[in-house]
Amino acid sequence: SMAEQLKAFPGAGRGAKLSFFRERIRRDPLNYKNSLFARLFVDAKWTAVPHLTIHNKVKYEVNRQREGELYDHTYQKGDRITRLAMVHTVDYLWTVARNLSLFAGLKFRYLKEVRRSTGVPEVQRREIIPIVKLTYQLTDRTKFQIGLQGIGNLVPYTVRDLVHPEQDFRQRDTVLMVTNWSDYRGYVICVTGGIKHKVKAFDHPKVGETENERFTATFIKVILGFKG
Repeated sequence: SMAEQLKAFPGAGRGAKLSFFRERIRRDPLNYKNSLFARLFVDAKWTAVPHLTIHNKVKYEVNRQREGELYDHTYQKGDRITRLAMVHTVDYLWTVARNLSLFAGLKFRYLKEVRRSTGVPEVQRREIIPIVKLTYQLTDRTKFQIGLQGIGNLVPYTVRDLVHPEQDFRQRDTVLMVTNWSDYRGYVICVTGGIKHKVKAFDHPKVGETENERFTATFIKVILGFKG
């Protein structure tokens, strides 16, 4: 069985979920078969203070589903689906020394979907993500970075699902990596390697028994491009 195969995998056991090796199927609800769709999008960026950036994105969508028989011989009830999505970020880049910089930021994300026929949100999710990144530029072609998404237990990456509270969780990610650029016969080669540590803990203890994550993984990425 799949459970037995996972248990047989080295390092897999209680609290060691291998979600990064598996894909989760996302089904398309096909909400736009016969619809009148409208979207409003606002994007604002503020850079009045040196090194400080405030970025706001707001998207509001209305999907009016028309009632009647569709091309695939199914029947669609008339309805209206509204979606509000927001992303707000504030960050500051501090040059500590000539080759050393510190980036600190806070991101807020919000998503809400409501269907008129029910009158209650089908999706309502709120995320608060603190980010800290320290970069050391060793040479013009090589740099070292350490990044935190969620700062310890005090300021974790927090997700609140207001429709399904049992899916609330807190997460902490730590990444240490080195990046190198090189030229080879007209190509630009970028190689990034490092190590990542992730801790994800659900507030609901029953959900946490199967969904909590704690793992450490190494990675290497190679990107080949052309000079502009």
